[in-house]
Amino acid sequence: MKTITLLAGDGIGPEVSAATLRVIAAAGAKFEWEPHLAGQAALEKYGNPLPQEVLDSIVRNGVGLKGPVTTPIGTGFSSVNVQLRIALDLYASIRPAKNMPAVKSRYEGVDLIVVRENTEDLYSGLEHTVVPGVVESLKIITKRASTRIALFAFEHARANGRKRVTAVHKANIMKLSDGLFLDCFRDVAAGYPDILADDRIVDNTCMQLVTRPEQFDILLLENLYGDIVSDLCAGLVGDPGLNFRKPLAGERVLDIAFGDGRNTVFLCDQGFAVSGIEITDGIVRQTHERLGKLGHNADLRVGRNSQIPFEDAYFDYLLACHCCYYCDEGETFADNMKEYARVMKPGAWMVASVASRASYIFENAIALEDGSLRIQADPYGNRDGYRLHAFSHKDQIDAYLSPWFENFSFGFADNDYYGVSERVFWVACQKRESP
Repeated sequence: MKTITLLAGDGIGPEVSAATLRVIAAAGAKFEWEPHLAGQAALEKYGNPLPQEVLDSIVRNGVGLKGPVTTPIGTGFSSVNVQLRIALDLYASIRPAKNMPAVKSRYEGVDLIVVRENTEDLYSGLEHTVVPGVVESLKIITKRASTRIALFAFEHARANGRKRVTAVHKANIMKLSDGLFLDCFRDVAAGYPDILADDRIVDNTCMQLVTRPEQFDILLLENLYGDIVSDLCAGLVGDPGLNFRKPLAGERVLDIAFGDGRNTVFLCDQGFAVSGIEITDGIVRQTHERLGKLGHNADLRVGRNSQIPFEDAYFDYLLACHCCYYCDEGETFADNMKEYARVMKPGAWMVASVASRASYIFENAIALEDGSLRIQADPYGNRDGYRLHAFSHKDQIDAYLSPWFENFSFGFADNDYYGVSERVFWVACQKRESP
């Protein structure tokens, strides 16, 4: 039985990796998994985000499966991803972007591949302070790496029936570095007369991708351009990681407890047909006036979690930030979820924050028979006497919401508000086609 090194990662990594293992098991593939730590967890335990034993394991097994790993921004340890690529000479990143039949997107006919050189360019990490306030970062481009990745791209094209390879560069400005990359591409292309070879400047390529993406076949890029353009291409057909499709302009979204309208403004800016509910007419009128001054129009009404004044199966999306777990007297969290599901179309998506039992607001709260908690010690004195529903683990949320929703993704936020910790789960889930 084949042994595979497993790096579950951190942040959302363990959750994503666990889901991947379930898919692999369901497909009938049988592997032995050799788990190791990498990233923040490895740094805390071993003092190194990428211990040598991890590299030894991958080399020994010949294959590894890695989940997302945190990369500190502007400080901290260097990217584990970059370290892995350099240490193991993982020079070619292949990122396909293709329309899937079940995923609705803004574009049709997209079927392209991004080939990204993975070991040098600005990702070499060679930077230093020249004088205070002036930093220099070195862009490393070599003939060896450029030729190797070009050969890979053309061989991949030939092996997979692809007809065209386009080199993407900025050689009009960086005439030496990108010029060398382009020269190597042209030298290699001469050996593949059966494959069309051309080149584009990177900014023009981005414009062409968002206007006529179907014209491209294989894109060949240096490291930094490849990182950016591959995510752009993923956005053409869906998303690089999320399991729900991108929203389309004009789709209906319900903003629960919209408050001062900050989320409502954002949703209007995206082109949604926005509706919302709040608990008083005063809030509705005030926010409606504010939106009007910004040139937006939204259907805002008075309502509550368990009493939403909209028709059945009306919304494509429902957003509930810091509100869905508030329960009116005589109502339960289940009543709220039933009402949410009622106004959502089958297959519609809900994004909501759900209270964590570990949040400061539940200190000394009284547990009630229906599973909610009566707040007793709100340090701000605003919510004493309110009934809120809270959960200790995401599995509890999954089980509770499963009668109405499926395809769950979870996150967790721990926010420090002036010395008190507000903890919430974030959940994205899809209304069942037939509850």
